[in-house]
Amino acid sequence: MRLPLHDRGGKGNGTRPYDSIRLKIKPFNIKIALSSVCCPRLFYSGGELLEINHSFIEGVLVLKPEGDIDHHSAMDMLGSMRSIRDMYMPPRIMLDMSDVGFMDSSGIAVVTGAYRLAKETGSEFALCRPKPQPLKVLKAAGLDRIIKILLEK
Repeated sequence: MRLPLHDRGGKGNGTRPYDSIRLKIKPFNIKIALSSVCCPRLFYSGGELLEINHSFIEGVLVLKPEGDIDHHSAMDMLGSMRSIRDMYMPPRIMLDMSDVGFMDSSGIAVVTGAYRLAKETGSEFALCRPKPQPLKVLKAAGLDRIIKILLEK
């Protein structure tokens, strides 16, 4: 296949042959989790699917990720949290981490990003029920001194 290029003063007619590019796409099964308002939020996290469910009850927006939070899913998750927050503009946001089994340093960015999203609109923010490994990461980063962490919901 030959694609036209701008002629930069060289020989020829301004075209150059290109090699084809092959993309490898891993097959995976998609499961959809529906929130209380039926908005699925799915992220591909390495070899696993990360879901984020949300519910809005009595002025509290509860965001509940399920799966591992790593560099594959972090930025998409933050964008999704922003759009969910913009739908409700809640006075309180709670990040329920009871179904997050693993979190790396990208998870710190997700938690601090969620905290900033809440503060942008003047909302209160709390993180609840983290499992031992994510809690260890949060404490090592010193986030337990900045963000309210509830061990029980």
